[in-house]
Amino acid sequence: LSYLDLRRESRRTIESIRSSNSGTHVGMPSVTVVIPVLREAAVIEGTLDHFAALSRDHQDVRIWVITTARERDERDAAFERLVGGFARKDKPGLWDAASLEIAVAPDHRPKLLAVDDSTRARALLPEVLRPLSEDVAKDAAARINSCLGYEKIRVLVAPRESERKVGQLNYAFTTLRAELAEGETHYIAVYDADSAPEAGVFDAFARALAQSAGAPSIFQQVSCYCKNLGPIAEARAAFRTADAIAQTRWALGFEYGLYRRYHSAVQAHRLRDLAYCVGHGCFVSTDFLIRIDGFPTESETDDLALGYLASAMCEDVAPLPALDFCEAAPDPFATIRQSGFWYRGSARFANDLEIFRRKHQLQIEWRQWWWFRLRGTGRKVAWAWRGAMFVTALAASLALLSPWLLALTLFTHLLYVQVGYWETVGQLRSDPAIAHASGLDDLSIGRLLWGAAVSTPIFLIRSIGPLCASLGIGPGRRAWKSDR
Repeated sequence: LSYLDLRRESRRTIESIRSSNSGTHVGMPSVTVVIPVLREAAVIEGTLDHFAALSRDHQDVRIWVITTARERDERDAAFERLVGGFARKDKPGLWDAASLEIAVAPDHRPKLLAVDDSTRARALLPEVLRPLSEDVAKDAAARINSCLGYEKIRVLVAPRESERKVGQLNYAFTTLRAELAEGETHYIAVYDADSAPEAGVFDAFARALAQSAGAPSIFQQVSCYCKNLGPIAEARAAFRTADAIAQTRWALGFEYGLYRRYHSAVQAHRLRDLAYCVGHGCFVSTDFLIRIDGFPTESETDDLALGYLASAMCEDVAPLPALDFCEAAPDPFATIRQSGFWYRGSARFANDLEIFRRKHQLQIEWRQWWWFRLRGTGRKVAWAWRGAMFVTALAASLALLSPWLLALTLFTHLLYVQVGYWETVGQLRSDPAIAHASGLDDLSIGRLLWGAAVSTPIFLIRSIGPLCASLGIGPGRRAWKSDR
C-alpha cells in the first residue's frame, strides 16, 4: 500500500512541477533568502553564485547569509588546544579528533597527520587552519554585489547567544523586521548551505502566491538529494546513490502530497494532517512570524516544529512546485546519525503540540487533536520499526518453513525498495531539466545498478538511527553536523 501511494503521489509531484514551469510570469513579491551557516566555507561561495544567478532578474529578492560568532570562537579554541597539546609532547602522537575537525580544513588534515615533529606541526597549523564561512561569504558577496551594481547579498554575524540554527534565523528575522515597511507583504525563504533550487523557483513562488486564495503563511518546497553524486569511490558511490534516491522518493511521494492535502483541507475547513516543514526552500510569511514571535525555539529540529505550530494554528501551508537540489549524507554512518537526529525531532511532536497549545492559548477541536496524535504516532512507529518489522517477518517465514510467506515477504520488499528505486530514477530522468540539475543524466547504468544492489542495505541502515533513538540509544540532544 505504501509503495502504491508513493508511486501515485510522486508522479503527481513531477507533473505539478512540470506544469508550474510552463506558467505565465506574474509580479514578484518581496523575498529575503536566509541561509544560516556553520562551518560551510567549502560550499557557501558556490551557493551564493547559484542564488545570485537565480534572482538576477528579481531585484525584490535579496540574499542574506547568517553566520555565527560561535564558528570563529570554536575554531580558535580548537586551534589553541592543538597547539597546547604539542607543547606537552615531543611528537603530536594521538590527535584530539574533535579539535582537529573544528580547527583544520578537511583537505589539509592528511598533511598535518603525516607530520611527526611537534615544532613542524605547530608551524604548519596556521597554514591548514579551516577558513571561516563569514570570510568566504563576505568575499563572495563583495564580488557579486560589485558585478550587479547594488547590494544583492548581505552577510550577518549572529552573536554567540543566538544559539543553534534557529537562533541565527531569529537574529535575521529581528534585523529584517526593523527594516520592513508597515503592512508590507514579505516572505523569508529559508535554505541550507548546500541548497541549489531549480531555475524559475522564484517565478514558481510568485505564481503559487497569486493563485492562492489569500496569502498562505508558509510555502514549502521538497528536495532532490542527488546533488553530491559526482565522482567518488565506488563503494561509497553505491551507498550514496541508493540513499539519495530513497530520500528523494520520500520527498516526492510523501512530503509534497502531505502539503497538497493539508492545503486543501485548510481551504475546505476539513480535518487536516499534521504538517512539518523542512529547511530547504521554506518560504515563511513575516506576518505569521510576527504573530508567533519568530521561529519556534522549543525543539532542536526547529523546522519540523514550525510545521507543527502551523498545523495547530490551522495556518495554511501550501506546496511550492519546484525542487531544491541538495546533498545526501556522505556515508552510511552519517546517514544513521542524521536519521536518528531527525527522528528525535519528529518523535516529540505531541510534546511540541502541547507546548504550542499552552503558549499560544490555542483552542483545538478534540477530533482534530486526536487526529494529529494518530497521524504523528503512525509515522513515528513506521519510521523507527519498518526495518525491524521486515527482518522479523523474514525470520518468521523461515522459522515457519513457509515458502509462500517467504515469497510474499520478499516480493513486497522488492516492490517497495527495488521497483520504487527504478521508478524514482525514471521519473527524475524523464524531465531533462531535473535530470541535468540532479546529475542523474551523467550517471552510468553501472553506477545505478550498484545503487540498486545496495538499496536493501540502505533501507535497513536508514532504520537504525530512528530505531536506536526510539529505544533511547544514541547521542541524545547533540545536533547532527558533518563535513561535506
